[in-house]
Amino acid sequence: MVKDEVWKQAGLGEGYLCIGCIEKRLGRQLNKADFTDAPINTIFKPLFSKRLLERMATEPLDGIT
Repeated sequence: MVKDEVWKQAGLGEGYLCIGCIEKRLGRQLNKADFTDAPINTIFKPLFSKRLLERMATEPLDGIT
């Protein structure tokens, strides 16, 4: 879950987008500061893609497949 202001910058109302689609709309990559501290951003972490984990990390992740 990204912060409301990031979602609005992407020109979105309600709904869902994959990381690639929201980044395309923003014209940049997401970073840790873009994400909320909502429980959903940690509860399902084992299911996250490598790309999502990298965006949410404070440092680059090595060795994740």
